[in-house]
Amino acid sequence: MSISVQPHIGGSLTKICFFEPHTSTLSNKCPLRAASDQLKATFLKSKLKYGSTGVRDTSLSLEWRNGTFHFVNFDTFRMKEAITLFQSENLIQKDEPFYATGGGAYKYASMLTEHLGVVVKKGDELQCLLRGLNFLLTYVPDECYYLLNPEKKKVNPTKVPLNILKEGSIYPYLLVNIGSGVSILRVDSPTSFERVSGTCVGGGTYWYHLLAFFIFIF
Repeated sequence: MSISVQPHIGGSLTKICFFEPHTSTLSNKCPLRAASDQLKATFLKSKLKYGSTGVRDTSLSLEWRNGTFHFVNFDTFRMKEAITLFQSENLIQKDEPFYATGGGAYKYASMLTEHLGVVVKKGDELQCLLRGLNFLLTYVPDECYYLLNPEKKKVNPTKVPLNILKEGSIYPYLLVNIGSGVSILRVDSPTSFERVSGTCVGGGTYWYHLLAFFIFIF
């Protein structure tokens, strides 16, 4: 397994999750790719901030089997700056697959192809979201929890983990995805889901309201 940059390019934020194997299976089969992976991991882990808005959130990192998942995000409007960083640090190779999802996978496809020489393979946003969430719910302990006595106002409410293995199944469940807008999905199985509600009022709306508030003040 090699390290690859495969983003979700949202309207406001671009999110990247990369898996760092503790021991590379490519060392003997493909030493050049293994060396490239080592350089990528060294660079990505050497910083907590990249450019003007890029951030690696160490609180989200998680161990799984023989490796670690790391999470990076940056403001989508800084895509040109991100591409320059990808090029200068050789984070993306022309011969490797480049998978992306989100509206930006379509908006920035030609820019990514032009500057990085990759063919952008676009994934369905909701299907990718559900596959990632189901993975976390199934394999990552304490990822699913509820708050004890939420009616009592506390600074740090007690989190009670829900043991999926003991419960027997995670289905059905409701997924409320809050991005620039909000989508509410009923998930019945790994491959079956239905959008039951949603609204265009979400993070994007509140962000623009905040900007307008500052403009009004000044």
